[in-house]
Amino acid sequence: MNVNDTKLQSNPYGEFAYETFRKLGHAFIDKSAVIKDLESADTPRYPVLLRPRRFGKSTFVRMLKCFYDISYKSSYDEIFSQTAIYRENLESHNTYHVLDFNFSGVSGTKEDTLVSSYIIAVSRGITNFKARYPDFVFNPTDAQKETPSGFIKSFFEAYELYPSRANLYIMIDEYDNFANGLLSKNLELFKAITSAGGFLKDFYAAIKEGTGDCVAKTFITGVSSVLSTL
Repeated sequence: MNVNDTKLQSNPYGEFAYETFRKLGHAFIDKSAVIKDLESADTPRYPVLLRPRRFGKSTFVRMLKCFYDISYKSSYDEIFSQTAIYRENLESHNTYHVLDFNFSGVSGTKEDTLVSSYIIAVSRGITNFKARYPDFVFNPTDAQKETPSGFIKSFFEAYELYPSRANLYIMIDEYDNFANGLLSKNLELFKAITSAGGFLKDFYAAIKEGTGDCVAKTFITGVSSVLSTL
């Protein structure tokens, strides 16, 4: 083949939606083989992936969502054909309901603004879930939406009544993004939200409680272990 006839694949710079650049045929590094490692009996059900910024964590989480979420089942062949994990033919693909959150946009210099920003991020994740599963009935009260922990607990309560209930997989991207900034700028606020009774501590305690009932797996990404004790 003449080198002049070689067609270069487009670089998906700035695009983290795995399924989008796969469908468009953009260049990518196949990291799908890691999914098999996550399926290993030696791998914990609730791993935390810590990597520096710009290491592709968000794209990796999106890949996991495409692989595990039931709503992507009809697109599985299109998204994963010619990848390492596709050749493994794992039975677990597209057998979970995935609830995913991205906390990269959470911000605030006071606790009340932080809570409001965090609740917005939680709401976006739940809204996306409802868009993928229109038959899922979830109408939380204003009181339940006042705190992140109350919001997620009310989701779990509704999910347990969901007729199409399957295994629930919670994926959290950038779990520590805003907290890292607080640690260097406002130590007292950092302590307030992460200590007993703090909204962040309560949120993850609610998820931990959910693992006893409806949460089958979690996958969390961040850049440091500063919140890993939560």
